Amino acid sequence: MNSPNTLTEQEMINRRQSPRQDVRIPSVLIDKKSMSYTTIMDYSEGGIRLRTSIPLNMDDEIELIIKPQNNPSARPIHLKLEVKHCRMEDEENFSIGTQLKNYFGDIMSTLQHYAQPKPSASLSERLGYILA
Repeated sequence: MNSPNTLTEQEMINRRQSPRQDVRIPSVLIDKKSMSYTTIMDYSEGGIRLRTSIPLNMDDEIELIIKPQNNPSARPIHLKLEVKHCRMEDEENFSIGTQLKNYFGDIMSTLQHYAQPKPSASLSERLGYILA
């Protein structure tokens, strides 16, 4: 039984000031050591959850580059994020919870606009346009 001040893992994951929006948005993650592909799994008004193959440390500052698939000529957006948690999902993937460092305009509608309509597309189809 939990004490009044102890949260279960699920309660910890779901604690939010703003509701989450589930999406699948391919992007590029840049940290102080490397650059890699990642996927935005969900976002809220102040944060983004990523799935990536590399673990990150709490308080690391990273950059995320997102280019919309539905408009290849559009300028990519660059977001500065701070890592709040890193959890191993399986043998190859980590769930990274981040907080936005540079907040601009209505990030939620921008991310929704950039969201992929078909999460079942192959990895090469989802990421090919980023390098275009």
